[in-house]
Formats: sequence, structure tokens, C-alpha cells
Amino acid sequence: MSIFDGIERAEVFESSPKMNPNHSYRLEVVRMTERKSGQGNGMIVPVEFKILETTDPAYRPGDNVSWVPKQSHGHAFLSNLKAFALAIAGLPATKENLENMDQRDPEDPKGRSYVKGALEDAVSEGNTFAGATVRCQTAASTPKGKPDQKFVVHRFSPD
Repeated sequence: MSIFDGIERAEVFESSPKMNPNHSYRLEVVRMTERKSGQGNGMIVPVEFKILETTDPAYRPGDNVSWVPKQSHGHAFLSNLKAFALAIAGLPATKENLENMDQRDPEDPKGRSYVKGALEDAVSEGNTFAGATVRCQTAASTPKGKPDQKFVVHRFSPD
């Protein structure tokens, strides 16, 4: 069983600083891992990046930042990871690309879909996303009905 089970149907390290809202970043993946959340509410997938370029005055090229998708965020967890995997593959998030990523990889000995295999390999010791570059646009958001809670939305795209 994998934490990525069901990703085909889906529409860092915590010590690294997080990206600030309303900025653009060009990033290089340093490492991606999976582990239990410290709050005991599912898994997290910390992704640590090295900044190559940014509009954020709080950071300079060479600084590290992180993005930590959380399983406790429901469907957004798999959706965000799928969009990230597409960006790493250099593919825009079109309907056709999303459908193709969901197909079983005929060369995968485990019979996984392309996206599930890519993500499982990325969090393995092989760290297959390391060195890949992506772009990220961040924005501030507030959950519906919870005006006191704010979070940062990360939109990844191919470099």
C-alpha cells in the first residue's frame, strides 16, 4: 500500500522556510521525502528546493525553501502532488496530459500509473526528482467560511 494510492482519480524539510504568497520562484528540487505528520494526522511529503530565481525580496538565489503537502488536506493532497509531478515532467496541466499520466506504465514492473510511479520513485532513496527545475507562483488564500485562517497556494509549472 502506498500513500499515493488513488492519485489516478485525483483532480523539504519542515525546517526550511516556506515560500511567501504573491511571488514567483524558479526552483531546483533538492529532495523529496514522505513521513508521518508530527501532529499524527496522516502523512506529509516535504519537498526541499534551492531557489534559482525569485521576485520575493525575503530570499536570494541559493536559499532553500520548502513545500509540505499534507494528507490531512484531503483531495488537495493528491491533486497538488499530481500537478507538481506534471511540472517536473515538463508538461502543462492539460486534460490530455492529466489523462496520460493516469495510464499504467507498460514498462513498470509494479504495474503503476506513470504519475504514481514517478512520485513513489521520487520519495525513495533514489530521489529521482532531485536536480529537476520547476516554476512556482504563490498566492494567499482563505478557506471558505474560515476568514481567520490563511494559507499559501502553490501553482507549479514546467521550467
